[in-house]
Amino acid sequence: RNPRLRKTVTVALSLLVLSIPLWGFSETYRQANMSEDYRGRKIVEAVADNTAPNAIVIQHRSPLQYMKLVEGRREDVLLWGFNQPNDQGQVAEALKAIRDGRLYVVPSEGKVSQPEAAGYGLVPVEEGVLYRVISKQGT
Repeated sequence: RNPRLRKTVTVALSLLVLSIPLWGFSETYRQANMSEDYRGRKIVEAVADNTAPNAIVIQHRSPLQYMKLVEGRREDVLLWGFNQPNDQGQVAEALKAIRDGRLYVVPSEGKVSQPEAAGYGLVPVEEGVLYRVISKQGT
């Protein structure tokens, strides 16, 4: 047996085995790299700059808690999850907010828009980022 051939095969197989975990690294990196994803900042700026005083914003896992708690901005904004309103008091509060033009929705992928499903309309404040909820009568 040729020791040189054996060493060459061993090195080649070792390199192959060590390279397997790196296979597809560049594609995975492109998919996972969020350094150019500014959607969270767009949501914060849209809500901070374009909602009425004492607005109610229906959202799911958005950066708005960060806006309020860390940045200290728009502490008057009330944040609700997509499961709200869930009692009569909140329903009354939501209806008043619709009449006053201060109920908004931050859309979430894969979530059905509850206001639209309940017969209300959505007016884009910033397309794809923030919508104001209106009654079908055009309030």
